[in-house]
Amino acid sequence: MINMKEECTIKETTIELLEIAETNLLISFYGLEPDQITKQSKPEVNPIDWIYGHCISHMDFIYGELCQGSRLLPSEVGKLVSYGASKETIAKGLPISFKELVEYGLKITERTYKYLQNLPEATAQAYIQALFDEDSETAHGYLSTDLQAECEPGDLEPWWVRNADSASFDEVHNDGSHAEIELRLLSNEYDLGIFPFDSYDYSRETELELDRVDGEWVITDATWPLAGCTWR
Repeated sequence: MINMKEECTIKETTIELLEIAETNLLISFYGLEPDQITKQSKPEVNPIDWIYGHCISHMDFIYGELCQGSRLLPSEVGKLVSYGASKETIAKGLPISFKELVEYGLKITERTYKYLQNLPEATAQAYIQALFDEDSETAHGYLSTDLQAECEPGDLEPWWVRNADSASFDEVHNDGSHAEIELRLLSNEYDLGIFPFDSYDYSRETELELDRVDGEWVITDATWPLAGCTWR
């Protein structure tokens, strides 16, 4: 049996790919002269500093403003490296040096990695996937130490979950050390007149609670039908 705890999670893989992309992007600048970075080679081609600024501005928007409520890149720079900036405006150059732009980029990616590292959804997804796969040993590994002591792996075999077709996160409340995830299990067996949860019920709202322990998210509580242990 494969121990999923030794494999890369979706979260780890995402961070690793972003780090590789960032490294390759920065390496591509090595050996270039300043005028090769800040000047347009052709009228229809944006300069390298604009392209780099556009990349980090997009990351700053997605993982900064949308996910964390703020941006690090100054607004006057962000406007110049966004879609819609005219060729005339781009040709005038940016108000900061390329060195300063890279420093902002490094701060933006560092904050992005910390944000992704602090997400509990990957642990919740891995736990539910293990239940779908009837892999109770792996599911047991995502529980907190206290719950592992109270619950045997064989207890984590709720047939309701195995008969579900999908799970979706409705809401996630995360303060950095404790998270509550409200999710929904769905079954297409409703079309066959079979209800895997309750009578005339083809979906089930449930909840997971997680704590961050030694840098890792562990499940500290689970409501029916995601728990089959005696602690409930």
